[in-house]
Amino acid sequence: LFGSRDSYMPAALPVEDLTAVSTRALPANRADVLLLSSRLESALAVAAGDGAAQKQLWRTAHGELLAQVQVHCFERGELLGRCHVVLAGEHEQLEAQVRLLRSVHAEASEVARLQLALNEAETAHAETRAQLR
Repeated sequence: LFGSRDSYMPAALPVEDLTAVSTRALPANRADVLLLSSRLESALAVAAGDGAAQKQLWRTAHGELLAQVQVHCFERGELLGRCHVVLAGEHEQLEAQVRLLRSVHAEASEVARLQLALNEAETAHAETRAQLR
């Protein structure tokens, strides 16, 4: 995942370090996958608390795995990539729906707060009018 780099640098991840294993002409072996996993875990630990950086790390690892699978069986790698595109699209749609629901909920909460304030103001107004009579 990060080649010889010892630290995680989210602003500039060198592509050559991220794809060092997949650029080989030979299929990936168990050691390659374990190395990728180890580098991913190390980078995730360094990026703890940075959700965007962690998502990017997972995307990078997924891309590396896809490349490893494609070297072994091109068609399998292509199908896996297509599945990922569809599932990632569905995930984005769900995230957009969640954002919309949160927005609607916030708006509804504000409307309820304003309604309560209006009711209190109307009650105070009615009490004041009753006192003035």
